Amino acid sequence: GLNSRFHTFCVVSENIASDPVVQQDFLLSNLDCVTVKGKTVGIKVFELVGRKSTSTLSETNMSKLHNEAMELYFKRDFKGARDKFDEILQIGDHKGAEILRKRCDKYMENPPPPDWDGSEKMTQKTFH
Repeated sequence: GLNSRFHTFCVVSENIASDPVVQQDFLLSNLDCVTVKGKTVGIKVFELVGRKSTSTLSETNMSKLHNEAMELYFKRDFKGARDKFDEILQIGDHKGAEILRKRCDKYMENPPPPDWDGSEKMTQKTFH
């Protein structure tokens, strides 16, 4: 379901993304932290962009920028994260950056509560 939301081909959980073999061979982009329907704890999800050995410079740059933006986002630096998402969107289309940029705007106006864990609560399992 998250693939349809983010317009990605393959999304993996943080458990898979943290595997040393996966980190060595694959280019991963931290997409979001979600609490899926029926669960109470958020989990980071990553786009598996491709193999590092065949990834383009554009894919590598976008992934690097997205990971930097997400790092700022989780630190509640929503202005800094939004600026990074803008950089990504200047390079090309990226649904994840578009979604998170809008969320940063929302949080800059209305900050999340102090106990915010960075996760977005999913209320449905599929997106269209």
